[in-house]
Amino acid sequence: MLDPYVVQIDIEYLELMNKLALANENVETTNIAEIKKHIEIETKNKSRGFDAVSNYMIKRISPGYISCLANCFNTWLKEYRYSDVWKLAKIITLNKLKAGVPRCDQIRLISLLTTHSKRFEKIMLERIRLWAETNSLVPIEQSGFRS
Repeated sequence: MLDPYVVQIDIEYLELMNKLALANENVETTNIAEIKKHIEIETKNKSRGFDAVSNYMIKRISPGYISCLANCFNTWLKEYRYSDVWKLAKIITLNKLKAGVPRCDQIRLISLLTTHSKRFEKIMLERIRLWAETNSLVPIEQSGFRS
């Protein structure tokens, strides 16, 4: 027996894919310069991602690898998809208290994503912010959305 929620999600997914297929808008591709800019912005000492790749390592990758990364990003942008591996996260719990065993409401969760997914998301976030600002979609009161 099929789960009705799964069926509904599948229906909505197919409707969305049909709408995207009919749309004549092209998604702007990324390039090596844009990816390099985001790599340079990141600090070396940020925590490693779920994939155990640190920003220190990313800052030292070859230009050929960045070119390959740009090709992957562009393929996913054109196909409106996101790597399944990038949807995984390692959850770390932090105790909000100085000592003692915390209750559920006294812990803070941190999700560690893969390094490349964070990079891809930051590129997309920058584009969405620019688009929203350009189209005057963000009210002045929404200062938290602005960078």
